[in-house]
Amino acid sequence: PYIWVKPLYNAERGVARELKRIQNAPCTIRPMLVDKAIEWAQEKQRIRFANEQKEAIASSLSEKIHIITGGPGTGKSTITRAILSITSKVTDKIILAAPTGRAAKRMSEICYKKAFTIHSLLELDFQQGGFKRNRENPLNARLLIIDEASMIDTQLMYHLLKA
Repeated sequence: PYIWVKPLYNAERGVARELKRIQNAPCTIRPMLVDKAIEWAQEKQRIRFANEQKEAIASSLSEKIHIITGGPGTGKSTITRAILSITSKVTDKIILAAPTGRAAKRMSEICYKKAFTIHSLLELDFQQGGFKRNRENPLNARLLIIDEASMIDTQLMYHLLKA
């Protein structure tokens, strides 16, 4: 009753499988007192977060997979900087990435930390075809922050989650 393009079907199933794997794996960042961490981030950034921003930061610090959405000017960059400043106190294995060079450059400027394109992060291998980073050669990260995730196609997301 359904017609699928097999590589896309496999990638969609793979994304679901990898998200479940990540969700069920042990957390590698130690637990923290979220309310105190948010207060500290407000003092550090000299800003008062809106309640919705506090909720987003708290969820991001307590959930292994979290998606932050909002239109322009709603504070997504502020939230990202707060998450980054808090988590950088407990691990230095944080990677920032985006699907395009322009988005990665903007993320670097906003967060004051180098951001990569997803293709460069996964080490696209033109000679062999495919990516050098994968399940057998995973990324060395405890936290991965992806900007502009809605721009990522299904197959690239699958490769990213495997790595």
